[in-house]
Amino acid sequence: MIFIYGHRLYGKTDELPGLFHVASRFIHIYYVPLIPVASYVVLDQDGDHFRGVKVPLSLKSILLGWFRAALVILGLVLVGMMIFDPSVHGTVAHLTKIAELIGVVMLLVASVVFDRPNRDRAHAIADRIGLPREVIDAHYSDREEAFWAADIALPRARVINLGDTE
Repeated sequence: MIFIYGHRLYGKTDELPGLFHVASRFIHIYYVPLIPVASYVVLDQDGDHFRGVKVPLSLKSILLGWFRAALVILGLVLVGMMIFDPSVHGTVAHLTKIAELIGVVMLLVASVVFDRPNRDRAHAIADRIGLPREVIDAHYSDREEAFWAADIALPRARVINLGDTE
């Protein structure tokens, strides 16, 4: 039997595309996040490696990691019930399961799409990692050239392998 476990980032939140996002490192079994170990402001990610700054545990990131995992599991259970439970085939219960699955997918998509930090939260994250507020302000302005003209002093970050223990 194959036993899959390790460390992985879950609970991606407060994303400012091109700048950073917050995520928590979990101990997982079969890719189900179980125990949060640390939270990071992730500046760059490539597969199992990321460049980031460790921050105090983010309750928002942890709860989102667990919530999204629960939604995926619930969605798989609903699909399994629709396929393998003969009592629901061709009945109103089958339509109910389809409606429930649509609701689960909508919640999952909403948890990703509507999860952007407001300017104050973005400033707080930038302050924590040493990123100038001007970069955040330029990101929120309508003038894209202001973002590229800003003097970006990236915070000190290190490459972290998700298999490492800290």
